[in-house]
Amino acid sequence: MFQKPTSPLTPALVYFRTESILPLQRREFVDMPGVPIPDSASVVASRDLLSSELAGELVVLDLSSGEYYSLDEVGIRVWQLLQEPATVSAIRDAVVSEYDVDPVRCEHDIRALLGEMAARGLVEIREDS
Repeated sequence: MFQKPTSPLTPALVYFRTESILPLQRREFVDMPGVPIPDSASVVASRDLLSSELAGELVVLDLSSGEYYSLDEVGIRVWQLLQEPATVSAIRDAVVSEYDVDPVRCEHDIRALLGEMAARGLVEIREDS
């Protein structure tokens, strides 16, 4: 399987990249350090992305790099919430209300996912003034 191991809640963020005329190649991504997200900050999906749901996954295309990413069921819900600026606590509260998960574990996993997405340029972190 190509997806990296995750906790029961953490959405798997799977890395794809296109190579010139070769067919789409799917490969496991290497963990990269996430960007810390302050409590007062909001997070929103970056603008130069296209996304579409396919067979229970959400595929996100970064138009500037040509890289593709995939999110599972919980990741899809987080992505939906990121279409408008949202705080980590608001995302956590929405996920906790919809899934059977401990709020502390949920926030930890969401911060890890959002931090990695920010490091890859998929989301923007906006510090509220």
